[in-house]
Amino acid sequence: MDVEGSELASLYGAKQIISENTPILAICIYHKPEDLFEIPFYILKEFPADRL
Repeated sequence: MDVEGSELASLYGAKQIISENTPILAICIYHKPEDLFEIPFYILKEFPADRL
């Protein structure tokens, strides 16, 4: 996913779809410095690996 800085907002909006379908995610984290930490932490919190 490369949506020019809106990756985290896109993950928020796709939360139910991601939870239901458990896709493999490829997310760009270079648009904003905080993305390097916020996006992986959000993914780990909302979609823990033990649910797979």
